[in-house]
Amino acid sequence: MLLASCTSTKLLQNNNFAVNMLDGPLKALTGMQVYGATPDSIDIYLQIDPSLLIPHTLPDSTKFLSFSLQCMIFPSFSKKLIIDSSTFRTGHLSINQTEKLIFKHSLKAPLGQSYYLCFKPSSEKFMNWNFTYVDRNFVQSQNHFLINFDYKTPVFHPEDFINKPLFIQYSQSNKDSVLFLRRVDIASCRRVPPFMMKTETCNLKFTQTKSVKIHEGKSERFLLDKGGLYLIQTDTSALGAGSFLVINQEFQHWLYLTSLRYITDNDEFVEVWRGDIGLLDFWENIAGSTQRTIELSKRFNYAVNMANLLFTRTLPGCLTDRGMIYIVFGPPDVIYEDDELETWVYRGFRQQRDLFFNFRKEWIIPVGFEYTLERSPEYTQLWYEAIERWRR
Repeated sequence: MLLASCTSTKLLQNNNFAVNMLDGPLKALTGMQVYGATPDSIDIYLQIDPSLLIPHTLPDSTKFLSFSLQCMIFPSFSKKLIIDSSTFRTGHLSINQTEKLIFKHSLKAPLGQSYYLCFKPSSEKFMNWNFTYVDRNFVQSQNHFLINFDYKTPVFHPEDFINKPLFIQYSQSNKDSVLFLRRVDIASCRRVPPFMMKTETCNLKFTQTKSVKIHEGKSERFLLDKGGLYLIQTDTSALGAGSFLVINQEFQHWLYLTSLRYITDNDEFVEVWRGDIGLLDFWENIAGSTQRTIELSKRFNYAVNMANLLFTRTLPGCLTDRGMIYIVFGPPDVIYEDDELETWVYRGFRQQRDLFFNFRKEWIIPVGFEYTLERSPEYTQLWYEAIERWRR
């Protein structure tokens, strides 16, 4: 019953940063972070944009704004065991409220396992749930670190990290320690199409960039002035780490170019990578018109950004197997998951039979597990058909 009612085409993610959440009734929810506040509970920080809420009217004609979210958390689809459930409500907000607001809501989620956090508007007419992944397997899991600016404002947008002082709250607040931030240097990384059985591994190097002191669960303030993927750990010899992206223009451009490999042939990719042809010229060669060029370029950039948002963990999301499939095929219609496997379903792909992709969980040191695609030569024609849709 729960499995059939839960959808995740845009919200499945493995990090704590969620922006541009959904259209429709949840569009006012512009950001979410999950923080392992205590050994038994999590705090959910919600960023609400009042300008996107629809006003309500009281009997005396007074207008007000409000937002409510029904939440529940459970460890596994197969076990069908709900750990906690509750409804978050903002209360009545002034219709003149225009600045974004941040609220906190708590749920029970004991240490020692991973969870799915499901949520939807509390109105009965909204049936589908959206969910996000919460990792509480390790004391160093990412949801134990809450990244903040001054005045304890949680960071929701990766591009906001650059040149702004920040500090990190750590759920283990009973002792002083040192926090290590290591930047993941990605020398080379290529995801090959799903029909190719021989895969290429990403060449990663971990560089310790900063060590900051923690006192009573709060780090000293520091700056990150370089884009990339960062790991947070209190013990670099232990399994488990937090991870987050820092997006600047240079790193964003590199991720975009690397992702173009999915929809180009080798000669096209080399031309773009070397700068022999500009990005707009590349898209115009495919699109044939200025309007279509702008449309395709924006669509691809959006897909790359969403993949980074949803799937970043041991790698930037667009460089993972799930990110590759998401960029090329779009968001799946249904996602099923158990303790070992995640299955994406595209209903009636190309007006034909359903298309399935299976991703198996594999442990990657030091962060935790990653999802690896089960490959098959049967994907060959389907892959090229999906690529052709990008090039029309």
